[in-house]
Amino acid sequence: MTQNARVVKILDKDIAEVTVERTSACGNCASCGAACAFRRSLVIKARNRISAGVGDSVIISTRSSKIILAAFVVYIVPFILLFAAYTATSSAGLSEKASILISAAALIIGFVIARVYNSHVRTVRGIEFEIIAINK
Repeated sequence: MTQNARVVKILDKDIAEVTVERTSACGNCASCGAACAFRRSLVIKARNRISAGVGDSVIISTRSSKIILAAFVVYIVPFILLFAAYTATSSAGLSEKASILISAAALIIGFVIARVYNSHVRTVRGIEFEIIAINK
């Protein structure tokens, strides 16, 4: 996945801070730790092996698989748990009310899993970005 950005700060020899305008592919999951819900643009760290300077318009890249995995965990896993819990409790012969309550609890557990995954990505693993070109 590539996106346009602007270098705002050089942090180290090979690391730069860039600002990226939020687009439809970057939703509200905060997997990159940028709190997208509160900003129109986000500031992220990117590898700067091409020596882009402050103010340069650049193209940044990241592996699409990491973005897709983050979106899956945040948007899909909670609903899979919801439907699986409802199907299991309904098949087990529990009442409609019990099935709904257990399904709601499973949905909340899914949101907790997404939140824990988000924290893990932010602190441990991160989504790595790299500046791959300078726009002319």
